Amino acid sequence: MGRGSPGRSRERDRRTPRAAGERAGELATVHPAVVTAWGELAREAVLPPAHLPTVLVQASKVQPPYVTPEFRKALTDHLGDDLTAVDLDCDHMVPQARPDEVADLIRTLL
Repeated sequence: MGRGSPGRSRERDRRTPRAAGERAGELATVHPAVVTAWGELAREAVLPPAHLPTVLVQASKVQPPYVTPEFRKALTDHLGDDLTAVDLDCDHMVPQARPDEVADLIRTLL
């Protein structure tokens, strides 16, 4: 097919995404952040290396909780005294809701 031919134009249109969520032929575009978030949520939890000082901050107003009791137990069993677990009375945007507490926790690791 030559340059500018109708067949080539239709093929390019079918494969070219137009805007997030808009169909282009058989393809629908998906924002990379959505793919990343799903990839993190859909896999088994990964524990940090043993003996790595770790701070778990759980926003206690989040229901259902992002941190399950099973995951918290796995962290505790795996890290022992290297785990510091903190429950904050806020929603999931912890750094925005409790900036002073978050800053203090970060300082403990520096």
